[in-house]
Amino acid sequence: MIKNLALLNNIKSVHIRLEKILQMVAANILSKECSECTDICCKKKFCQESMDSTFLLFILGKQAKLYSKTDGWLTMDQGCSTPFGRPPVCYEFFCSKFKNDKYINDLKFFSGLFKKIYNNTHGNQHMVVLKSLETITNYRLGKILNDLQDLEQNILNTFSHLQPAIP
Repeated sequence: MIKNLALLNNIKSVHIRLEKILQMVAANILSKECSECTDICCKKKFCQESMDSTFLLFILGKQAKLYSKTDGWLTMDQGCSTPFGRPPVCYEFFCSKFKNDKYINDLKFFSGLFKKIYNNTHGNQHMVVLKSLETITNYRLGKILNDLQDLEQNILNTFSHLQPAIP
C-alpha cells in the first residue's frame, strides 16, 4: 500500500483533467496547422518516458498495458493513442510552423507551468524521474495538488471562449 495514496489519487484526477484540457485547447487553436502537416513531430523515444516513470505509470494505471513496444503510443490513424500519462515533452513542444499569437503563447505558458509544478518534488528531482512516490512528503503533495487546481482554473478562465469544447 502506497503511503499518501489519497493525495496521490487526487493529484492523478486533476492531472488527467489538465492533460485533457491542454489537449482540447491545443486541438482548438492548432488544428488547422496540425491537420495539414505531413511531418511527424512525435517519436517513440518520447513515448518511452511514460513507461520508465513511476509517476506516469501511476497516472496511466490500466492504460499502460496498451503501450506498444514497437510503436510506443503512436498510431497511424490518430497519432498519440493515450489520452493521459504523456511525458512532459508532449506539452512543451510547439512546432515552428505555428503562428505566434496570444492563444498559442498562453498555451505555451500554461504547458510550461504544468511541467514546472512537478519540479523539485523530492530534493531537486522532478516527479517524473522519481523512482518511488513514497519519498514525497504530504506537504509537497498538498502543494502540488493546490498548484494543479489553481492551474486548471486559470486555464479554464483564459480559454473560456472555447467552452463547451473544453471540459
